[in-house]
Amino acid sequence: MAARDLPSAMMRVTGTGLAPADDHAGDELARFPVGSDVEVSLFRAPNPAYRRLLYAVVGDVYPNTDWPTSDALMTFLKTELRHVDSWLTMGGGVTINPRSLSTFDHDEMIEFGMASMGVLSTQVVPGLDVDGLLRAKQRRIRGSFR
Repeated sequence: MAARDLPSAMMRVTGTGLAPADDHAGDELARFPVGSDVEVSLFRAPNPAYRRLLYAVVGDVYPNTDWPTSDALMTFLKTELRHVDSWLTMGGGVTINPRSLSTFDHDEMIEFGMASMGVLSTQVVPGLDVDGLLRAKQRRIRGSFR
């Protein structure tokens, strides 16, 4: 079985190790006998509040631009910041596919969000008060921004 076909489970770091973060994770771990060695790939999932904040900001900014939708503006940000997969085609061209935000780990999401704010305030809407917009949106978005 290929690694990508293996089950995954969200774990929470505790004072003594790892513990299942939800019922699904507990069910997956219960399939292994006590004392089993299991391989763990460490990946810090992004805080969902960061993604909501980023989409909220882009959603507020795009009507003041020439971008037809907030998704089009988000695609521009991903491309501009080189968060893309690319490959050569048989004809010698290059195909570019923006990465999904769901593939970002915690640090990548923060880095992308901060860089996006820079692009929004310098290239998309020069002079945009990003700090003020972020503060206003954070008050309305549920979740912790740790």
